[in-house]
Amino acid sequence: MGPVNSENEVARKFSVTVDDSVNASYITLSGAGVTRTVKVTSSCLVDLDSEDRVVGIELLDFPRG
Repeated sequence: MGPVNSENEVARKFSVTVDDSVNASYITLSGAGVTRTVKVTSSCLVDLDSEDRVVGIELLDFPRG
């Protein structure tokens, strides 16, 4: 994947999934496969690809407004 050339290119690769049944959200930043997951806090997990680039972020117990 090369450098991002426009805001539209970023917008196409970004999505958010909310699962109200478990009070969690997942932010997808890339379509790459997940190689490992890093636990940042008890409620924040970061998925990384084989080159340690962020693929997605899972937020557990996500507060709803």
